[in-house]
Amino acid sequence: MMKKVSVVLLCAVILLTMTACNVKQKINEKIAEKVTEGVLEKVAGDGTKIDISEGGISFEGEGGEKITFGTDEWPKGGAADLIPEFKKGSIISVVNAEKGCMILLEDVERKDAEDYIKKIKNQGFTKDPIDSSGSDGLLNYIAGLDEKTLIAVMYEEEGKGLSINVEINE
Repeated sequence: MMKKVSVVLLCAVILLTMTACNVKQKINEKIAEKVTEGVLEKVAGDGTKIDISEGGISFEGEGGEKITFGTDEWPKGGAADLIPEFKKGSIISVVNAEKGCMILLEDVERKDAEDYIKKIKNQGFTKDPIDSSGSDGLLNYIAGLDEKTLIAVMYEEEGKGLSINVEINE
């Protein structure tokens, strides 16, 4: 009986120690996140709100303008709302704001890039197009939606990389 109690107590101590380590790690991560946010807010200036979340950093100015960096998910809001989501490959970097968006992807097949360019055209990005497809494995499509909005889609076949850039000029 005493051995069973000892084993149970030992298991409980080990479990609590492991749980405490995990809790301590999460607390340390939260503290580091808050300190980093504080430092970035000082650098960015008064009134700038900074949010560090898993995979990205968002800056929001006093006027409500917001810029998000570094996420690995398709962006929502801002300039990203003007373009269809690319659902192939892997997102490696995103910068998104009201006036512009840049999305970098890897592991993209040429056919998927070509299909995306067709979607962009169907979405209305056809003003003054520059459409080039070279035997060197590069695809480039640049066109306007209107007088202010421009998209550039660039694909590099050897590295299977795709860049999608949207810019809104006032």
